[in-house]
Amino acid sequence: MISTSCPYCGTAAHHLLDARDFNRHIDNEVFQYYQCPQDGLVFLHPIPADLGQYYPSSYYSLDVEPATLRDAYQATEGYKIELLNQFAPGKRLLEIGPGSGGFMFLAQEAGYDPTAIEMDKTVCDFLSTKIGITTINTTDVTEGLANLGQFDAIVLWHVIEHMPDAWNALHVLSRHLATNGVLILAAPNPDALQFKIFGKWWTHLDAPRHVYLIPAAVLEKIGKQNGLELVEKTDLDRGSLMWNRFGWRCSLRNLAHHKLQNYKIGFILDLLMRPLERRGFRGTTYTVILRKTNA
Repeated sequence: MISTSCPYCGTAAHHLLDARDFNRHIDNEVFQYYQCPQDGLVFLHPIPADLGQYYPSSYYSLDVEPATLRDAYQATEGYKIELLNQFAPGKRLLEIGPGSGGFMFLAQEAGYDPTAIEMDKTVCDFLSTKIGITTINTTDVTEGLANLGQFDAIVLWHVIEHMPDAWNALHVLSRHLATNGVLILAAPNPDALQFKIFGKWWTHLDAPRHVYLIPAAVLEKIGKQNGLELVEKTDLDRGSLMWNRFGWRCSLRNLAHHKLQNYKIGFILDLLMRPLERRGFRGTTYTVILRKTNA
């Protein structure tokens, strides 16, 4: 077994599990995950040289008409606008990894001035031409930010776990926050009850696309190192609760090798496990909000 150290703190890490791409079945390669005994970070090692091959064209679902985005995403993305309205001091907004653009579309309708950085060229073309969002096509966040100023809010909705250079990216992003601006991140929770139950079959492990499962406390610590104070840390926001339900259904299906199509079982599990999952920060995902406290 390969020995390695934590990419965040340098502590010698132990092998946690081996997994395959159970979600999308791009290939049958085995991926090794390790965990740091010091900070709890779960990380993939080694990271494939070409992660892009694990993001097929079907990874992004692009609706043709903006009206479709409104109808399809209000239920799942609308709560994010509520968070912005509550915490952002102004309207200049940056999203890293906007995917199909539902949040960007709703933010623009809500009066925000949005910009996006996205690695997929097809997504960038869609956001630019169909929705009218300024979109920068690059896999390098630092490069994408080079000619941009400061923002009142920078958001990463389930993106930071995909980024091999996560620590440097967070450092650079903090420099592009205006004073009192907020950095909002949602990510899978390595302390999740579901992870303990399903292990390698857990759909939010998503090997190898998720190169990190980052404890919320680590993001809080990185925030402090970059002049950001914790404003909110929760696994009970509307988005996290939706991912709980998704996790039970899809992890169960992974465990059954995609032979189990009855999502009612996952729904029942969600109901039965709620008393445990909603205590002690054991939800499937969390949302962390950090505010810049100095110029």
